[in-house]
Amino acid sequence: MGKIVELIHSTFERFQKANSKHRKKYGLTQHTEEPKHPWEIINMDWVTGLVPGGEEIFKAFLFIVERYSKGFIWLPFHKEDNTMDTELLFWKNIIATCGVPKQLISDRDPKFT
Repeated sequence: MGKIVELIHSTFERFQKANSKHRKKYGLTQHTEEPKHPWEIINMDWVTGLVPGGEEIFKAFLFIVERYSKGFIWLPFHKEDNTMDTELLFWKNIIATCGVPKQLISDRDPKFT
């Protein structure tokens, strides 16, 4: 049975493209300094796969953590929204009220690139 699975995996192009050997290697982790002021350094990440509820159907939210006070903001989002929508949401809710952060830390999500 194992040899059959291995044969199927090695012959189908779809499995070959998904193989981790073909993905770009992650870079080394970088040291981040401790913030000296509020909203100087923030972390951002997406929480997705939520069950829609309420009048507006939000399936995700952008989770932003302010590193100085460990406070956070979460912004509801439609999963179908793109990078431009993310930028607009960030400008309207973070930069307009808290200023431009010195450092922004996120994972390699396509919505951030």
